[in-house]
Amino acid sequence: MIVAAELAGYCAAGAVETLAAGGRWVPVLAFTDAEGQRQLQQLAGHVGEVVERARVQLTTNAMDANDAVLIYASRIQQGETSLRALLLELRCYAWPDAQVVIAVPCTPASAGKGLRVHSPRLLVWSGCEDFEMGAVLQAFFEGVRSHDTGFAAWSAALDESI
Repeated sequence: MIVAAELAGYCAAGAVETLAAGGRWVPVLAFTDAEGQRQLQQLAGHVGEVVERARVQLTTNAMDANDAVLIYASRIQQGETSLRALLLELRCYAWPDAQVVIAVPCTPASAGKGLRVHSPRLLVWSGCEDFEMGAVLQAFFEGVRSHDTGFAAWSAALDESI
């Protein structure tokens, strides 16, 4: 799950960079292949439909990957408030029952203060008894830092008030 978490952090930083530049985020299915190389596939089409198709790919490992991440824009609830967020669904195929979902809440630039990125939240930690949660979250942040331009955008937009 460490490699999946690093990949998720890298993808999250790339998404933040795109959003900070005023772009729209397109869902991405990212994975490591048998040689450990990162592959990123942008998923075109209606967001709900492409996310569902990508979830099937995650479940069946249609990519023949070692680790995979699906990242897409959605919403999460915090109390009675609905927050926009990047959702990252992680899989490590050596542990097929393990599932992790991380949300990165974001306040869009249209809210008047420029893009704001809030503290990530762990939404799902299932079948992960063999993993240390702290190490997985540390790997996520190492992935964020590994994306030079994305990390700069993340750092500039960081707002831990929410």
